Amino acid sequence: MNKGFTLIELLVVVLIIGILAAVALPQYTKAVERSRAAEAMQTLGDIATAESIYYMANGAYTPNLTLLDLEFPNGNSAGVITGQSYSIVVQGAAGNMTATATRTGGTYSGQTLQLTMDSAGKITRSVGSNTAFSSVLAGQWK
Repeated sequence: MNKGFTLIELLVVVLIIGILAAVALPQYTKAVERSRAAEAMQTLGDIATAESIYYMANGAYTPNLTLLDLEFPNGNSAGVITGQSYSIVVQGAAGNMTATATRTGGTYSGQTLQLTMDSAGKITRSVGSNTAFSSVLAGQWK
């Protein structure tokens, strides 16, 4: 009596593993991207909170992050924050402020999350034009 596996049995096992990997990999990629986007969303949320406080005190928003008295890792120049997965640039004029987080590296490199605060105090959040990126963040950035 021979002991062991036949070639057909081994091929079936390899095929099953391949199918499982093909199903799991896209879901893993989405989960990783959501976690990386959370970094940018948290930072943009911190900026929004600090800008709201600044707006109440001064009647206008500021693109100068050093005036907001926030501490960010990896740099906090007048309007740029560099995170592990995103680079955030804050710009503004005449009481308006726009913070744009751009994905650095990875599958969605170059895609953006944007936070806009106008002189009337209205806050708008938007995702870049890539529909695949938007679907990954579905419901997270509102």
